[in-house]
Amino acid sequence: MMMQEMMVSNAMTVIINGKEIKDMSDSMLLEYIGKNCSVWTFNSVGGVKGKLMAADSEWVKIKTKKGDIQIVNKNMIMSIHIDTEQK
Repeated sequence: MMMQEMMVSNAMTVIINGKEIKDMSDSMLLEYIGKNCSVWTFNSVGGVKGKLMAADSEWVKIKTKKGDIQIVNKNMIMSIHIDTEQK
């Protein structure tokens, strides 16, 4: 039971075309490298918006429109919205 609770707490919600998907690993994010995204964390008001640059089992790297790099701990991420309609 404790293992299941731990796994659920590490799950991330990714929103793609309005559909929420729970993901436990970085494999789902890897296919969206280079896409614009918005990342909402548990402790931020406006979230982080920019281009998804990299993701691994613990971190997500986002380049903002200003050119800054934001590295976010995946355990703090509440949801990610991927812009799949960008050109």
